[in-house]
Amino acid sequence: NVAAWIFNVAASTIDREFPADVILGDSRIFGGVSLYTGDPLGNAKLQLSYSTDCGSQLCYPGKLDPSKVSGKIVLCDRGGDAKVEKGSVVKQAGGAGMVLANLADSGEELVADAHLLPATMVGQKAGDKIRDYIKYVPSPTVTITFKGTVIGKSPSAPHIAAFSDRGPNYVTPEILKLDVTAPGDIKSCAHVSGLAALFRKAYPKWTTATIKSALMTTAYSIDNSGKTITDLATGQELNPFVRGLVHMDPNRALHPGLVYDIESSDYIGFLCSIDTSSMNCSEYSLASPGDLNYPSFSVVFTSESIVKYKCVVKNVGRNANVVYKVKLNAPSSVEVKVTPSKLSFSEEKRKFVKEKNSSIGEQQRIDWKCLMF
Repeated sequence: NVAAWIFNVAASTIDREFPADVILGDSRIFGGVSLYTGDPLGNAKLQLSYSTDCGSQLCYPGKLDPSKVSGKIVLCDRGGDAKVEKGSVVKQAGGAGMVLANLADSGEELVADAHLLPATMVGQKAGDKIRDYIKYVPSPTVTITFKGTVIGKSPSAPHIAAFSDRGPNYVTPEILKLDVTAPGDIKSCAHVSGLAALFRKAYPKWTTATIKSALMTTAYSIDNSGKTITDLATGQELNPFVRGLVHMDPNRALHPGLVYDIESSDYIGFLCSIDTSSMNCSEYSLASPGDLNYPSFSVVFTSESIVKYKCVVKNVGRNANVVYKVKLNAPSSVEVKVTPSKLSFSEEKRKFVKEKNSSIGEQQRIDWKCLMF
């Protein structure tokens, strides 16, 4: 997130599954996922082979031996090339289906794909058991059953995808990476971009920074089972460098209340705080990247035991007469003080600001200072 005007979005899962179970010859069943919509395999079990025994552990193109694959279902390990491409390789070698199994680096993260042949993906734990089954059973067999789309709270959602980008920001560590989380893999950024366009239509006078602030500060941290959102790869609770301010909520973002706005001159000051050699920075007074009026920030302790940040917030809520109070949840090793402890907005102040400073529009601005010890 070196460029603070760019939205950095983590990827999350959604509240629906596309189950496709692996049923072994010994009747054990392992849950998987798939978007395959072609002809099913049926109840008859086919021979099961491990890709390592067929010429290529990762099922690379042209590497599988057709004599060992033809008419069988092949277990391919995830990694190396695209998941759907592995199925294509199995199909070209004469295979009847594929079980795609995670290795340790992907853990239990499952991604449903529109495969070209009957295929499903399973997590590392299931994959290890299926590999053992192939290794120790003389004539292993398997079939795959496809169950369509299932919507519900089991498993819970959202979770942060294992492949999702993570912080911290090593160039400007004062700017928190990531910003927010959105559903999908490569589609998460597209979702946020689409929402930004809708917000531009709903609030044509809002700046891009205001829209970004609204989407960030109204995010939620609890999944649909009532628990804290976790990392799909590890099952552990998340830190801000993994999920940002957590999952965006479009409906809440339409009425964010307070927002953090940023003008173009602020961005120039941000760049000048990083490197003053590439531009004329004499007119810009941003002391450090952390002084940017950003909706979130990281506190970097060096030789200083106290770090101070100053934020300016605007009330864009429907209620002009409103009071906002500070609520802190600080780490045990850090003392945090915010002054003032509450912000009071009124219709009278809003009218005064509108008359005295037209650049602010109808929103009232108030300074908010945060001290870290």
